[in-house]
Order: sequence, then C-alpha cells, then structure tokens
Amino acid sequence: MADGATTAVTNSFPKWAPFIQKLDETNSLIWLTFSSTRQSGLRTPPAPADTGETTKGTLIWMVGINPGVGDGGPSYTAFCLAFQDITTSNRVAQWAKYFITGPG
Repeated sequence: MADGATTAVTNSFPKWAPFIQKLDETNSLIWLTFSSTRQSGLRTPPAPADTGETTKGTLIWMVGINPGVGDGGPSYTAFCLAFQDITTSNRVAQWAKYFITGPG
C-alpha cells in the first residue's frame, strides 16, 4: 500500500447518501463517503491541495452500512472510488440517485 507504515492519516467531509437501498425485507444499506489522506493501492499519492493542511493529497472513499445489524458490526469494508483523478486532491462526493443522459 502507498501508506506504508504511516499511521497519521486523516478523514473528513463525511456525506451520507440521500437514499436508502433495500436489500430484502429486513436489511437495508446506506452509503457514506468521506475524504481521506489514506492512499489506495500502489499509485503515487496526489499532491496536496493546500500545503498548510496536510502533507499529501486526499481521495474519496465509500463505505456501506447496514443499520439493522447490531453486535456483528454494521459496516462493510471501505473502498477508494476508482474513477477519481489521482493527480488532484478530492474532497466531497456528490450524490445522484439516477443518471440522466443528454440528448443524442
């Protein structure tokens, strides 16, 4: 991983999805995105957007949470969104329930 032995990573800008996904009659899934200085894979970390804030750039991560699960832990494993431009710092995800294409 690109973080190596680094343990001083930060997370910020959490955003809940504005909708709930029904898995079945008893289980639902809600999504949360957050910006993190944690790096993904073996790629070179992006440059920082603001040198006064962090020593490396940020990427947007996402995690699914099942609010109906109690003691077993309701969250799934967080993952970095793969379609990001890793040459820039990314801060806040934007949610859309439907994708609408333009004419043509």
